Order: sequence, then C-alpha cells, then structure tokens
Amino acid sequence: MKSLVKKIGINANWLLTGEGEMFQSDAPSAQRIPAELVSGGGEAGIPFYDIDVMAHIAESLDLKDEKPAGILSIPGFEDCVACFPVYGSSMEPKISSGDVIAVSKAVDCERILWGEIYLVITDAWRVVKTVHPGKTEEYIILRSINPDYAGDTNVDKKDLRALYLVRGVVSRLGM
Repeated sequence: MKSLVKKIGINANWLLTGEGEMFQSDAPSAQRIPAELVSGGGEAGIPFYDIDVMAHIAESLDLKDEKPAGILSIPGFEDCVACFPVYGSSMEPKISSGDVIAVSKAVDCERILWGEIYLVITDAWRVVKTVHPGKTEEYIILRSINPDYAGDTNVDKKDLRALYLVRGVVSRLGM
C-alpha cells in the first residue's frame, strides 16, 4: 500500500475505506505526467481518467481533450491505453458500479470480438456493453449482461467514434 501511495499518489484512506478522493490532493498534477504515458499504457503504467463511463447511455468522450488524473500500474495490463471508473449496474455481475475498467487500443469494426465487452463511444454517448453482430452489416448490437436491463440497442457503424476492448476490471469493494 505504501508504494501505491508514494508512486502514484493514491489516497491511503480511499484505498482502505473507499472514502474521500482516490488521489491525494498533493499528488503530481496531470500536466507533469510524461507525454508517453498519456498516449497509452506501457511499463510505467496506464493513464487513469476520472471521467464517468456508464454501464448505461452517457455523454460522449474525447480523450484528446482530457488529462489523466493519475497513473495505475497493473501487472499484466501493459497493453492497455486507459482506465476509467464505471457507474451503473447493467453490466453486473461482471462489472459493478464503481469498478475501474482497463481498455486496449481502439479497434475498427472489422476487428470486433463478438460477444466481448467494449467501451463504445458515439457522438451522443459512451457506454460499456457486450457487442454483437447486427441484422445487417451496417449495424452492431449493444447488450447488457444484467437481465434486469433486457433489450438490445442497435447502433449504426457510421455513428461509432471509437470501440475500446475492455481488458480487465478492478473492483472497488463496498461501493
């Protein structure tokens, strides 16, 4: 725990209890994070963006305009480009509200792994869902895991701004 507090500025109280801010107020600002980290993961860590990513429809996301709140070091996820907190319960039990997702580089529609969980971004919203083939080549289907959120959402591929494969989930117990 001491190395997390020292290396990346995690607030020890938040780490132990889940209360307060995730990062220390005196942690290095995002402006001082080396440019190579902002562009993606790697050995030094994965940029953490304290931007709500919803397990239901939410506003769009443009990482070019955002600065990371910190860096997370998660062994085995060096190929991930960003981490985000997720809110909402439509992806339970795999992703609970308050969990942090780690995503890989954006993929194009020709490289979708059908049935996997993606962070899907359009001009209108950003959402975490499983992705399935549409009834025609022009569409994909977004689906929740939680049966309380039944129903498919059809998305025209031309409306997609980005698709990020969710590679892992870090659970925040007690949220």
